[in-house]
Amino acid sequence: MILRYEERSAEIESQKLNMEKSISSSNKKMDETVEEGPAILPEEKITSKTLDIDSVIDISNKKILNASTDSTKEWAVEVDLSDGGKKFDLEIENPAIKFGFQLDPFQKEAVWCLERNQSVFVSAHTSAGKTVVAEYAIALSKNHMTKTIYTSPIKALSNQKYRDFCKRFGDDHIGIVTGDVQIRPEAPCVVMTTEVLRSMLYRGSDILRDVEFVVFDEVHYVNDIERGVVWEEVLIMLPEHVTLVLLSATVPNTKEFSEWIGRTRKTKIYVISTYKRPVPLEHYVYVPNVITNNNTDNRMSSRGFFKIVDQNGEFNSINYRNAFSEFNRKENTKSEISSKSKSKNISEEKKRDDPKNKFKSKTGKVTNDKIVKAAISNENKGAKTNSQSGRGGYMWVQLISHLKSLDLLPSVFFVFSRKKCEEYCYSLTNQDFLTPKQKSQVHLFIKSALARLNEQDLKLPQIRIVTSFLMKGIGSHHSGLLPILKEIVELLFANNFIKVLFATETFAMGVNMPAKSVVFTSIRKNDGKDFRELNSGEYTQMSGRAGRRGLDKTGTVIIAPANNRFYDVGYLF
Repeated sequence: MILRYEERSAEIESQKLNMEKSISSSNKKMDETVEEGPAILPEEKITSKTLDIDSVIDISNKKILNASTDSTKEWAVEVDLSDGGKKFDLEIENPAIKFGFQLDPFQKEAVWCLERNQSVFVSAHTSAGKTVVAEYAIALSKNHMTKTIYTSPIKALSNQKYRDFCKRFGDDHIGIVTGDVQIRPEAPCVVMTTEVLRSMLYRGSDILRDVEFVVFDEVHYVNDIERGVVWEEVLIMLPEHVTLVLLSATVPNTKEFSEWIGRTRKTKIYVISTYKRPVPLEHYVYVPNVITNNNTDNRMSSRGFFKIVDQNGEFNSINYRNAFSEFNRKENTKSEISSKSKSKNISEEKKRDDPKNKFKSKTGKVTNDKIVKAAISNENKGAKTNSQSGRGGYMWVQLISHLKSLDLLPSVFFVFSRKKCEEYCYSLTNQDFLTPKQKSQVHLFIKSALARLNEQDLKLPQIRIVTSFLMKGIGSHHSGLLPILKEIVELLFANNFIKVLFATETFAMGVNMPAKSVVFTSIRKNDGKDFRELNSGEYTQMSGRAGRRGLDKTGTVIIAPANNRFYDVGYLF
């Protein structure tokens, strides 16, 4: 054993010496090559390793060329609608679903692209029929035994689309997943908010394996400061085999946006845009207690409505200037009256400071406060607050009476505050817009909808107050409502049982519930950071609720800025 160990150690020592000699010799060769310059190898001594290096260089060059071609390649393809959708008529003999009306050219082109498994971006006005493209995608996936995911930015739109699709395709074929409700998530078509889809992508849900189409309704939400990142992440993380159906009415740069999506997903996006609106809009400015001299529309002008944009989209600068001057003149008169009342109040306060009247005023104030606190309930407080909010309450009563006489109801009043939605409802406490027959129908519907609630829930103040206004044809819609009340309001409005609806701007986000007229109670909003004027996209989205296709020749949009400054033209358009 000892001999073997010594022999083994001698072998190790000899190996070390040989390694040191080889290292020293290699160092000498390296020094010679540095001094003499790079050695040129003869052709017969080129090894396979050098060939591998050349091949790697060629592959890297090809990748660089491919990357450069991808950057110059056009991923957005604008579709020409001049032929009226002849490709659809010639090539699609048996469509996946048949509609009871003739499709518009933009709808035919979009359907033709879906049949060829091509992603599309459909940009059309509100109420133009973009949902037809989504319905065809659902029917096509049903024939292919695959799945479709329909995403929307808000729960109200998800709830409405779920109801509409259930009527169209059957309850077993449609599911819904939102933060409030989850019904049949395994269905072939699932309606959900975009945040839910992002969570599925994070988890790697198995549902995404069989998905063929993903519909993004109101995709312009990608421009939202807070929530836009959700749309970006979903568009990036979706599997390559998914076909995109993008729908929007207010994306100004459709080709540029589609170019980004196509370049990100390495797939072409076919852009289909139409600027034709099925029901043209007329825009008015309302100034109360003013008779205009516009002879073109005596019924509107005699009630203080200044037409500033006609149904052809032409802006009337003269009428706008007249409305601007009349509104500011009334505001100046109002400010003068308020300043006089302030000076009068100051003089009264000085009188109260007199020692003779001090005790009397003090005791009177205390007893008055006690009586008010004891006698006024929460409901009356809301009505009192509105009655003291200047001309707001009276203005809406007057304006709604004009709309009723002009046959412009139902109407949606866009309000940018939940509190003001309730206040404006209280200002119409003495108004009633329903017939006895309609009241009984509304009562039965509300009773059946609330039947699943227990007695304690039925006694909630919000349920009692909202249902009392619904019995008069008056409603409010905002994020502070209970989900079941929001659904009741949406269904009643869709069935023409609500004549006046005070709603926040979320009601305009794709909800297919058009009215005869739309009223802007303000042209300013709080975006979470500061008060600002409405931008063109927000104004277009909300005003698009006016005009019912097949029922109205024109839609009426009214700007009635109560207790606000009336801005110059640049702020409005």
